[in-house]
Amino acid sequence: MKVFFSSMIFVLLFAATASPKIVFYSERDGNKEIYTMNDDGSRLRRLTNNPAADLRPLWSPDGQTIAFQRGRYTPESRQVSHLILMNADGSNERALTNDDEAHLLPAPHFFTPDGRELAVRKWDPKALTIRLFLLDLEDGVIRPLRGVEDIAGSTLSPDGRLIAFEKTPGFEKNIHIVTLEGHGEKPILPPEADPDVLLNRVYPRWAPDGKRLMFVESKFDIVEKEDEEGPFIDFVIRENRLLIYHTGLKTTERVPLPHGFRAATPCWINNNEILFSADATGMVTQRHGNYDIYRYHLTSRTLRQLTTDPAADMDPRWVGGTLDVSAKEKRITQWGKLKADEKQSN
Repeated sequence: MKVFFSSMIFVLLFAATASPKIVFYSERDGNKEIYTMNDDGSRLRRLTNNPAADLRPLWSPDGQTIAFQRGRYTPESRQVSHLILMNADGSNERALTNDDEAHLLPAPHFFTPDGRELAVRKWDPKALTIRLFLLDLEDGVIRPLRGVEDIAGSTLSPDGRLIAFEKTPGFEKNIHIVTLEGHGEKPILPPEADPDVLLNRVYPRWAPDGKRLMFVESKFDIVEKEDEEGPFIDFVIRENRLLIYHTGLKTTERVPLPHGFRAATPCWINNNEILFSADATGMVTQRHGNYDIYRYHLTSRTLRQLTTDPAADMDPRWVGGTLDVSAKEKRITQWGKLKADEKQSN
């Protein structure tokens, strides 16, 4: 009994030193790789080292593993991608998909709250659309989520009931909400009325309170141009906004960002703080390459830059420290597991 109590103290003291982490991908070493850092920008660590492109990392609900996409080109110039799962420290990589997974688009979208399944997209050649599926991490069985199609990015509400996703019937993208069972699909905002403007609403992210949905809205002018090869259509960005939609009030608020910022890939830290990637001069230069990661406080409007590398740092995802005990902020916690193990031992 004394030994067990001493080991419990050791675990608590060790775990208490764990800091909240951000996982993201970056090209700072010449190739897309997965990195982590503390949520103040300190203790940068590279987790992957592979000639293929590693991107779109996603924490499991308990913060113990990271799912991500690994893509490469074959000698025949055929693109091959795999869904990879690894431990939070970069060890124990294992492929969840293989080259035989026909029509699978292996980018991780979201974990179910219990961490047992991972959402992925798959091309349906009969219906000529992209659907959302759940991959069981234990037995590898893939099951479809009905009613979720023409889909790009997606996210699951904290209570596991609603999916917000980018619907892409054509070039335009809009955010829709549907139940996990595929019922009641509807857009959160109307489409663009101007036929000369392309509207893209992308990167939906639920707030921990489940009442707000953050996303990026960009508008592009559709411009007819011509070069030595002939006429073509160009899309010139005119507006880029980071927005928060209140699902109950059905209202939208704009996150005020510095002039010239071109934002992408947002993420919630808690109900009052967010992360996002942005090119600080992207709207002025009409390019988007030098993305850095920023932390923003919604109430105080305090903006803090966390990365400064000239390469692109993209898709930040936050996870709480090991002893995060808030049921609202995190569905599954190490504290809950520790208490359950303690109860079983007694």
